[in-house]
Amino acid sequence: MTIITVKTGGIAADAVTEAKIADDAVGTEHLTANEVDTAALKADAVTAAEIADNAVNSEHFTNGSVDTAHIADLQITSGKIAAGLLGGTIAFRAHNGSTTQNISNATTTQVNLGTESFDIGGNFASNTFTVPSGGAGKYVLTCATRADSSWAATDNLIIRMYIGANDDLGGGASNNIPAAHGGSVNIQTIANLADGDTVKMYVYHDEGGTEGLQPGPASTFMSGVRIGA
Repeated sequence: MTIITVKTGGIAADAVTEAKIADDAVGTEHLTANEVDTAALKADAVTAAEIADNAVNSEHFTNGSVDTAHIADLQITSGKIAAGLLGGTIAFRAHNGSTTQNISNATTTQVNLGTESFDIGGNFASNTFTVPSGGAGKYVLTCATRADSSWAATDNLIIRMYIGANDDLGGGASNNIPAAHGGSVNIQTIANLADGDTVKMYVYHDEGGTEGLQPGPASTFMSGVRIGA
């Protein structure tokens, strides 16, 4: 039997059709670099098994291609959420613990708020709230205190909140303090704060001698929460 060898030069263009090619006859070694493009792939032909580990990076995703269906439960941590994106992302509440703070006469004194009830975002420290980078916006701010039994019924207790050293958010005063605790005063306001602004709570009296602030989370505290840009 005579074997006739047909060289590539003897094959007409488009003469080799799919029917002439045996199954599994074409391997990767027969393909030149970049030979297979998207037009050569059938729909749904590339499955997860065909994709090498770590082959898909952020540049392969189009805008909006990753939606909630692609994100597993509990995969978004606080580090993935931009500061201030949610109203409750930046929030704090701190109080004076269980120790009475004594306030000297005629001295504006910063209130000790060393016990945190919560500090979402970690922006409260050393009795001071500091607006983080990217956290500028409108905040609801509250502070309150209550006199202890050292005060006389006619004594006057004043509290204030300050942004920075000089920007007074407004003061509140109680001038009818029962002798057996109970005389309280508070401030609540909405303030427009900038990145880096600090908020502190102060008290003042000029009744002579030393007076005390009642301790406890419901007696002497300051709190704040960002509600919007």
